[in-house]
Amino acid sequence: MITMALRSRFAIIRQSAARCFAAICDVMTVDAMRFVIETVLPFLGDTLVDSNRQGATELVFSTCVYTIR
Repeated sequence: MITMALRSRFAIIRQSAARCFAAICDVMTVDAMRFVIETVLPFLGDTLVDSNRQGATELVFSTCVYTIR
């Protein structure tokens, strides 16, 4: 479900999904990072659909910013 939200063409949906995932990372760090590596990072290489790259970038940014305190 988060993957679909990250690929949305609407920025607010992508941002909300990224922030929710950052909250998940606080609880399930290892599983969440495995999900990022296996599922989300390949979206960074998608040259055809901008929203895929934007969603992956927002998730990485949110994970870094909102989990480090």
